[in-house]
Amino acid sequence: MRDGNRVHNREFTLDTEHEGLIGWIRRTGEDLLVRDFARQADLPARPSYASEDPPSSGLFLPMKVDNAVIGILAVQSRRRGAFGRRDRLLLRALAGSVATCLAAIGWRGEARDHERQIALLEQVTRLLTPLRPMGEVIQEAARLVADHLEAGAVAVVELDGAEPEVLASTAPSATRLIGEPDTLSFLRRAAGDGQVLVRPRGGGAHATWECAAPLRVQDRVLGVLYINRRSRALLTADRRLIDLVASQLALAIHEAANYAQQQEEAWFTTVLLEVARHASQPGDLHGSLEAVLELTTLLAGSQWALLLTADGSGRVLAPGPSAGLRRHVVERLEGKTYDPGDFGLEPLEADEGLRLVSLPEELEAATGSSDALASLLTDGRRLLGVLLVEGAGVETRRQSLLAGIAQQISLRLENAVLVEEAAARRSLERELETARAIQESFLPKSPPEHPGWQIGAYWKAARSVGGDLYDFIPLPHGAGGPRWGLVIADVSDKGVPAALYMALTRALLRTIAPEEPSPADVLARVNRWLFDETTANMFVSAWYGVWEPESGSLIYANAGHNPPLLFLPQARARPLGRAQTVLGVLPDVPYQDSTVELSPGSLLVLYTDGVSEASDGEDFFGVHRIESTILALDAWEPSAVLETLAGRVHEFTGRPDPADDLTLVCLHRRSAPEPRPRRGG
Repeated sequence: MRDGNRVHNREFTLDTEHEGLIGWIRRTGEDLLVRDFARQADLPARPSYASEDPPSSGLFLPMKVDNAVIGILAVQSRRRGAFGRRDRLLLRALAGSVATCLAAIGWRGEARDHERQIALLEQVTRLLTPLRPMGEVIQEAARLVADHLEAGAVAVVELDGAEPEVLASTAPSATRLIGEPDTLSFLRRAAGDGQVLVRPRGGGAHATWECAAPLRVQDRVLGVLYINRRSRALLTADRRLIDLVASQLALAIHEAANYAQQQEEAWFTTVLLEVARHASQPGDLHGSLEAVLELTTLLAGSQWALLLTADGSGRVLAPGPSAGLRRHVVERLEGKTYDPGDFGLEPLEADEGLRLVSLPEELEAATGSSDALASLLTDGRRLLGVLLVEGAGVETRRQSLLAGIAQQISLRLENAVLVEEAAARRSLERELETARAIQESFLPKSPPEHPGWQIGAYWKAARSVGGDLYDFIPLPHGAGGPRWGLVIADVSDKGVPAALYMALTRALLRTIAPEEPSPADVLARVNRWLFDETTANMFVSAWYGVWEPESGSLIYANAGHNPPLLFLPQARARPLGRAQTVLGVLPDVPYQDSTVELSPGSLLVLYTDGVSEASDGEDFFGVHRIESTILALDAWEPSAVLETLAGRVHEFTGRPDPADDLTLVCLHRRSAPEPRPRRGG
C-alpha cells in the first residue's frame, strides 16, 4: 500500500554486490529500525535503490517460518522518528502471523500452480503423441499455452533461414510483431542464449509482457516459442512452465522431422531401387531408360527429363529417351544434333553432381525452359551422353540423388556399348576364324613325296591369321624328271592385312612359277606386279627355289629372306646365298639365281624371322641356336626336327604364343646307310 492505495505486485532482483537493507535483513534475519535515513550513520546497509520520494524513517521486520526468512514486513514514513519500540513489538507479532499465513497460502498456491502446470503439460504431451500432421499439432499446442497463460498472442517460430517462418500462431498480431526488427532480434537473442527471456513492451494502457523460449533439443535450437501477454507480468513459475512446454514442443518437432526424413528416405530408397531395376534390365535400352527418366522427374519434382546420347566420337549429341515431354515435342527434336559446347560443357570432364546450363534456343522453345540441370554421362574415357532435368530449384539433397541416377544411366549406356562391342568382337572373331580357315586352306595339304626324300613343314600364326607362307608348287617336268617350286615368305606386317597381302603373293607365285624356269625371274615378276598394282605400305621377303628330286639339284633366288641353312653329315650348317631386296619396294630389281646340290644325308632348313628373332626379353634365339638344336639330334627326320626346334623356341621365349608368325620347312635327303650326324654346339 502506498498513501492508502493498492500497488500491483512486481518482481525485482537483489544486487549480490550491494545487498541493501532488504538483502541484509534476508541474510541476517534481524529487525531494523531507522529513525532518520539522512542522519543515522550506524545503518548496517544503505538502501540499494533511488526514489524520487524517499522515506525519512522506516521499520523493517523479517517474516520467518522455521527460522527461514520468507519475506519482509516494511513500513516507512516521510516523518523522521515515526516509529518506536512499541511499533516494533506490535509489527513483530504481526510479521509472525503474516509469515504463517503467507506460508500456508504459498503452499496452496504452489500446489495449485503445480496442478495447472501438470494439466497443461499433460494436455500438450497427449497432443504431441499421436502421429498427426505437425502443423495441426503445433497450432493446437499454441492455443493451449495461450489459454493457460491468458496470453493475447502465442506463436511458434522457426529461425533457420534469413527470414523467420511462423509455424503456428494464435493471433494475427503475433505474426505482425515477429516481423518487427526489434522483436526478431529479441527472438534471435533467446535462441542464441538458449534460455527463456522476458521483457516489458510499451507503456500505459498498451503495456505488454513478451517472452521468448528457445525450442531446444540438446545443443540444437529448432526455433522459438513467442508469448505476448497484457494482464500481468510473467513470473518465475510461468517461465519454468514455458520452458518445459518449449522443450516438449521442440522434442515433438524434432521427432516429427526425423519421422518425415525416414519416410522420405524410404521413398527415395524405393525410387532408387526401381531406377536400379530398370537401369539393369536387359533388352530394350530405350524403354528401360524412359522408365528411369520417369522416376527421375518424380524424384526431382521436375516437369521433364531428356537424355542426349553421344556418338562414338563423343562430339555429337542427339535427343534420345525422354519423360514429361509431349509427343509432338519429341517428334520435333528427332534428327537434331548438338555439340557439348552448345550447353557450355567444355572442357569435357566427368564431374560429380549436376550443373545448371542454358539450353539452346531450339530446346528452349521445345521444353519451355531456358535452363536445366545437366550431368555428364561417361565411362571414364569417353562421353556417353548428357542428362538434362528441368528445375533449377531442386534442393541440394535431391541433386545428389539425381547425380546417383545419372551414374546408373551411365552404367546402362556403358553396358549397352560393351554389349555392342562384344557382339562386334564375336562377329570379328568368327570372321577371323573363317579367315584362318581360308588361310590354312592355302597351305599345302601334304608335302611332296619322292623316293629317298623326307619333307615336313610347321606353321603357327602370332594372331588368328598371319603373314608367313610356305608352299610346294608343282612345276612342269624338266629334262631330269619332276620339278617342285619351294617357297617360304614373310610379310612385313601381322594379322589380317598381312594375311591378305600374303594371299596375293601366293597367288602371284603360283601363277608365274610354272611359266618361268628361273627363280630369279619369278621373283622379279612378282616384285614388279606388287609394286605396280598395290598401294599397301607393306613388303614381302621371299625365298624361292626349284627342286629336282632325281638329281638333287636346287636352283634358288632370295628376295630379302633369311638364308636357309644346309646341313651335311659331319659338317656345320651352311647359309645358302645372300639375301637381295625384298618384294614390293622397288620397281625393277635384278635378282640372281644360285645353284646347290643336295647330296645324300643333307638337310635343308627354311625358316622365317619368327624363329631366329624369337626373344626372351634380352636375347634373340638366333641362327646359332637353330644350328646347335639340329646338330644335337640323333636323326634328321623332318617331324623330329620341326617338333624339337619349335619346342626349343617356345621354351626360350617362355610365352604360350609366339610374338611373330613362325614357319619352318625341312627337306631331308636320305642316305644309305644314313650316317649319324655329329653332335655339337
